[in-house]
Formats: sequence, C-alpha cells, structure tokens
Amino acid sequence: MKSLTFNKSSRLYRSSRKSRKTAGEQAVYIIVWILMALWAILLLYPVFWLLLNSLKTTEQYYDNIFYAKPFEFPTEWTFSNYRDAFLNISLGGKTQANFFTMLFNTLWYSALRVGMGIFVPLATAYAMAKYKFPGRSLIYTIVIITFTLPVFGTNGAAFTFYYDLGLYNTPWYVVFTGLAGFGGSFLMMYGYFKSISWNYAEAVYIDGGNDYTIFFRIMIPMAAPIMTTFGIMSFIGAWNDSGTMLIYLPDYPTLASGVFELSNGNDTLRYTDPPAYFALLAIMALPVVIVFIIFSDKIMNNLSIGGIKG
Repeated sequence: MKSLTFNKSSRLYRSSRKSRKTAGEQAVYIIVWILMALWAILLLYPVFWLLLNSLKTTEQYYDNIFYAKPFEFPTEWTFSNYRDAFLNISLGGKTQANFFTMLFNTLWYSALRVGMGIFVPLATAYAMAKYKFPGRSLIYTIVIITFTLPVFGTNGAAFTFYYDLGLYNTPWYVVFTGLAGFGGSFLMMYGYFKSISWNYAEAVYIDGGNDYTIFFRIMIPMAAPIMTTFGIMSFIGAWNDSGTMLIYLPDYPTLASGVFELSNGNDTLRYTDPPAYFALLAIMALPVVIVFIIFSDKIMNNLSIGGIKG
C-alpha cells in the first residue's frame, strides 16, 4: 500500500514538474502569443473595415475617404445596402444576371466541384492503393512527376483543347474536368488507404461480399473523416473561384465572378455605390465563414503537416 501510494505521488510529482514552464519557456510563450494576437488583428482588420463601410451611405463613405476617417462609425446605419445587394445588383451586357442567378450558378458549380472532387479521387486512390494491375507503378510515377512540372503558361493550350471538344461555356466543362482523379487529394487519399489493413476486405469476402460491398460499405465509411475535410476545402475553393467562370463559363456568372466584374471600371458598382458593393462582399463571404467556423476543428483534426491522421 505504501509502495502504491509512493508510486502515485511520484508520478504526480513528475507530471507536475513536466507541466511547469521555465522562465525562458514562459517568455517565448508570451512572445508567440503576442505575435499571434497581432496577426489575428491584422486578419480581422479588413473584415471590420468591410462590415463598417457596408452600413454607411455613399456620401459618408466618400467623405470618410477624403478626410482620412475610414473607421468612423456610420452616422446613419444603412441596412438597406444589404437589401439592395439582394434586389438591385445585376450584371449587364450579354450575361444579364441578377443576384439570385449568380447564387444559383454558385450553388450548382460548388455542388459539382465538391461531389466529383471527392468521389473521383477517392475511387482512383482506392484502386491504386489496394489492387495490383499492370501499369500501376507507371501511373503513380507519372502522377508524381506531373507535380514537379510547372503548369504556368498552359492555359492557352487548355482553352483550345476544351473549346475544340465543345465544352467551352457549357456545364459539361465542370463535369469533364471533375473526372480527373489525380491531384493533391489523390495523394492524401492514396496514403490513407495504404494505411488501412486489407483484413477488413478479407472478412467481407468470407461473409460472401464482393468488391463493391468492400468499397461502399467498409472503405468509404472509414474514409469519412478525410472525405469531410476535402469536401469542406473543395467547397471553400469552389465558392471563391472566379477565374474558371470568367475564362471557361462566361455565360454562367457566379457570385465570385460577378463581384469581380462589378469591381472593374469607373462606372461599376464599386465606385457608384461602394457600400452596396461591400454589402455584396459580406453576403458572399458569409457562407464560407460559417462553414469554416463550424468545421474548423474537424479540418485541423483530420489534417496534419505532411499527411492525414489515421
């Protein structure tokens, strides 16, 4: 009994000593905390500025710019700017798209990007990791080599290729490009499936299951954490993607590409009614912020430096 008590107390003593920080460690901790706090303030600075100016009148906004008072609170809280962003903001010219049209295009584009961006690399990585077939090593080597090659300057050739296939300015472009099963997500999922024991599959075979049962009822549920993580990241990327719509799908403007077009030229919304433009930016960013806040812990838990936690 005495020995047990001594062992418990000694362990508590050692753990308490480990939890204590030396003066140097505390100093480093404080310095790092201050730097991170300053970094967070710098990141929140444009967000606060955006929200503040989205509630001003156009006259007060330009007065504040002229007198260098960017953080002056609104003298008249103009919440109608957000209503105007919903009802009155539209693209002219050939596209003729209002807010709801851009929102609809954003939703179907993001859904396709997320769905295909998860399932296709998942299936490709699973087949490459768990099945042996001729040319598997060669395919994997080619994938690795393509990551080392620069892709800058290939947009012209890619545009010509998709145009000749008849995919330019059609939603089929999103479907076709989504069939590519290789990329950063492929490598992560490949390593994930490599770490999963094949004993699960053998147990399914013994019970009379087949390859489809293994993939859909065993492997996909086990890969749910990594699928969720990449789904969130794909959604954020697709929601903010403006370049694809501007180059390949000009007749299907999304919120991201529409905001970009509304920011160009002296006669656009950015200069004629800046508060309404800022309100549109806030509305556009809101879904991404909400998704990240809800799933930030899941992203950090499932991703680590250099790979995926099992």
